[in-house]
Amino acid sequence: MTDITLDEWLIADNPSATRRYLIHTVAPRFICEVIFDEDLDVDLHRFSYGRVNNEESFIGFVWLDEAATGDKLLKLLASGDDALTVYESD
Repeated sequence: MTDITLDEWLIADNPSATRRYLIHTVAPRFICEVIFDEDLDVDLHRFSYGRVNNEESFIGFVWLDEAATGDKLLKLLASGDDALTVYESD
């Protein structure tokens, strides 16, 4: 098996481009869905989520390592938001 190095953040769209995911590839690794508030039609209280800003929320976290909490989680969400901003500006 060949070792590969991934970027810290990956953004994935499903083939029909109706859903977007944010993937953090270094510990603590996780996958979450990005929900844009103008398209918001889900009850966020059914999910674990982190509100990033007034435009999007990250929901449905799947943690591959021990989940981050507190300040560490807030820093991860801010960093993920930065990665998403760069992706959307290209």
